[in-house]
Amino acid sequence: MRRSETFMRSTEGFMRRSETFMRSTEMFMRSTETFLQTSNSEIMGCLAPS
Repeated sequence: MRRSETFMRSTEGFMRRSETFMRSTEMFMRSTETFLQTSNSEIMGCLAPS
């Protein structure tokens, strides 16, 4: 009984950690996307004949 309780606790901690990891990954992806969009528009602005 005690063993399964410990297992449940560790699983809960792992789930929380992975959730935090997923969130940070999502934030990173979003910032990368925004960065790519801005640099793309800058490059197009440079390439476009003025």
